[in-house]
Amino acid sequence: MKAWWLLAALLVLVISAASALLRLSLPDPSVTAPAWHEGVRLAHRVSASAAGLVLLLGMLFGWSRWAPAERVAGAGLLVLTAGLALLGRYTPSPQPAVAWANLMGGHALLALVAWLLAAPAAPGRNRAPLRRGALLAALVLLEDGLGAVLGAQAMPGLRSLVVPLHQGLGVVVLAGAALAARLAWTQAPLAALLSLIVTLAALATGWLLPAAYTAAVAHSVLGALSLAATVALWQRWRSGGGAHARSPAALGSKA
Repeated sequence: MKAWWLLAALLVLVISAASALLRLSLPDPSVTAPAWHEGVRLAHRVSASAAGLVLLLGMLFGWSRWAPAERVAGAGLLVLTAGLALLGRYTPSPQPAVAWANLMGGHALLALVAWLLAAPAAPGRNRAPLRRGALLAALVLLEDGLGAVLGAQAMPGLRSLVVPLHQGLGVVVLAGAALAARLAWTQAPLAALLSLIVTLAALATGWLLPAAYTAAVAHSVLGALSLAATVALWQRWRSGGGAHARSPAALGSKA
């Protein structure tokens, strides 16, 4: 099932990237779109249809083997998929709320797929990492939401407040990602390193790259990956990186 959920993650990432490219390259939906938008729209529609099928089949075959946390994530996938399909009927839209919901829905969808992709064979019971991972994921989600407010051009009157808040919270998120990587290193080194690198890359594209729509697209995609990588780290961290499944007790139970 790992390969299946990896395919789902790649499809959702293509959807998020195509959506960001369409939205940010043409901020005003009333303006005539360039010809290449049709190809991107086609890729978006095909990826969305394929992702819906992959997610549905993944849930059907995985549900009986999932722990309660994974079943909650699976139910969330169903709700988000249905909600995004409904929103798709109203996009592109001049309403910032629709653009914000579409953007955050795609990012949340990728995060839930990452949770299922990182799920170990046996559920973990590490309470301290569970709380720490949840806190870091909540900070990244808040940072992502503020970025989506800017990307969707919502609340323009509060932009002067949202921009410094977004940037300041980015520093907090980076510090949190570095601390989480250090604490989780022995249990989940790959997930810890990936989370830190993607978070740093997402912040760097927002701080250092020029204010062009291509840089904004990269920042949006990396923001989605940062949330997904943080959620995957949370999953691996709380389960001890799957190490408990190879403990002497677990091995003895197989004998």
